[in-house]
Amino acid sequence: MNNLDREEYYRSLAGKWLDGTITEEEKKEFSQWYNLNQDDEVVIESDFAQSDDELSGRILNTINKRLGIEKPESNNYWVKWGAVAAVLIALVSIAFYFVNYNSSFTNDHLANSQVIQNDISPAVGKAFVELADGSKIILESDVKQQILLQGSSQLVVGDNELTYSSQNSGQQNVTSYNTLHTPIGAQFQVVLSDGTKVWMNASSSLRYPTVFSGTERIVELTGEAYFEVAKNKKMPFRVKTKDASINVLGTHFNVMAYSDESYLNTTLLEGSVELATTSQKIVLKPGQKAVKYNDTANINVSSADVNSSIAWKNGLFVFSGDDIESVMRKISRWYDVDIIYKGKMTDKDFSGTISRNNNISEVLKMLKLTGLVNFQVKDKTITVTR
Repeated sequence: MNNLDREEYYRSLAGKWLDGTITEEEKKEFSQWYNLNQDDEVVIESDFAQSDDELSGRILNTINKRLGIEKPESNNYWVKWGAVAAVLIALVSIAFYFVNYNSSFTNDHLANSQVIQNDISPAVGKAFVELADGSKIILESDVKQQILLQGSSQLVVGDNELTYSSQNSGQQNVTSYNTLHTPIGAQFQVVLSDGTKVWMNASSSLRYPTVFSGTERIVELTGEAYFEVAKNKKMPFRVKTKDASINVLGTHFNVMAYSDESYLNTTLLEGSVELATTSQKIVLKPGQKAVKYNDTANINVSSADVNSSIAWKNGLFVFSGDDIESVMRKISRWYDVDIIYKGKMTDKDFSGTISRNNNISEVLKMLKLTGLVNFQVKDKTITVTR
């Protein structure tokens, strides 16, 4: 087996470890390969995640040594991201080592991967709800319980969730609307008056009636949210975005509709949804995604990486074939930083997984390990260079 074939083989074992299909014999073989030329042997077990810093140091040391011994002729790396397991923390550096690109990866790139001195923690934005009269209520995530009254509706805030309930369902004469806003670095959950649960990602807003009435349930979304819609055949549920509509009865799905992205992405986990534009209607099946680019009314349907699409909800960044500008937009929404680009950016794609709880230095360090980009951090501005 030549060097390239051997590297491909062990990359496939890493993917099998992550998605839980690796055998005990393969697990032993991968551990032996991983520990090749290690100063301190690492036994990769399922509970191997005691110290992130220690693990990152050991993995970086291993990669550094490995590249000094075996330099692949060309690289075209991919990490298969499956169910989240504890071993993912131990392999996070390897995840970014297996990035989709076709350029040489040398020790010089590793030498330039020092921790960013001007470190930035995830932003601490506070979600707020804008009431029908224009007044705003800050939603404190650590409040045990706060009860508010708004007309015929009762609002309960607690445990990072806002819950609506109607005291006189169907008896109000005028529909009253609220808007939930999650700023940069914030996530929040809302339970609508019909029991529908919505998880809101950062930099998003959802407009909805405090009590649903009439023949359908309509909400308006900007940004990203995951929906678990309460079933009601008599009142279909509809999510309106800037230039599309998602129609459902009862189902689980994720919608990404940020104004600074070039496309709308709807991923279906359970049930069925109909995505409609001015010229086309598409019905999705579980495990499919629909993508509609802003400059066209056409909808493209394909198989989806479901776990990747809702990774944000589980506290993870997952980059799956993202270009550098898409990656940096996700980072900007979470860390409240400005992004500047200098020079021609790489056209290669990035794939990998890392916790959103990390400081920004850890995220940028993983990206720098690809050898495709460099970063300069000054105050709250990140300059991206080749």
